[in-house]
Amino acid sequence: MNVIERINMLKKMVKEAEKIVAWQETIYTALHNIHADWIVSGVLALARIPHHHTTHEPGGADEVTGVAPGAHAGSHQNGGADEVNVGGLSGELADNQPPKAHKDTHDPIDGSDKLDTAVPVKVGAANAIGSSHSLARADHVHEREHAKTTAGELNLADMADITLYEGANELNIGLTPIPPPVANLYGKVTDAETGYPLSGVKVTIDGLVTYTDASGNYG
Repeated sequence: MNVIERINMLKKMVKEAEKIVAWQETIYTALHNIHADWIVSGVLALARIPHHHTTHEPGGADEVTGVAPGAHAGSHQNGGADEVNVGGLSGELADNQPPKAHKDTHDPIDGSDKLDTAVPVKVGAANAIGSSHSLARADHVHEREHAKTTAGELNLADMADITLYEGANELNIGLTPIPPPVANLYGKVTDAETGYPLSGVKVTIDGLVTYTDASGNYG
């Protein structure tokens, strides 16, 4: 560092020292101007706080009486003079949560928290009446119009005991067998060795009897 740089550095140090001296003088002046009465008043006020409490508290020399605590909470309850009503409030929670697929957890087939499995309601002559348990099951039948069955579950021998309805009207039905189809059979009888047709050969098919003609044909 040369001489000029050192002189400049000393000048900066002198200016900073002058600022510090000026700040000190300002602080001293402010403290000197504080009124002594303010300090005394503050000290007295702090000293009187414990005295005030002990004098006016229950059992004190100047106890405050005749002031009953107010039933503040009751005034804001349901039916109170200043009832708090949130019925008119609206809006969304700050952390709004979408609805969960709650019903699926109680599905009686594949739910993670299945409802109890009551016995399914049977279909009788009148509409079946469900219960609180049966209503929770998807496989219950509550009306005969909604009854479903499969061929394996249906016993045709009991068809005479089944009554079918279309709306409120009873249907009269019966079982009619379908006759087998009718067809004509034709053929020819020949000798197995020579291949010549054989006439007058008796041919029996399903209980029916016929004979071949001169050309060995029947039908």
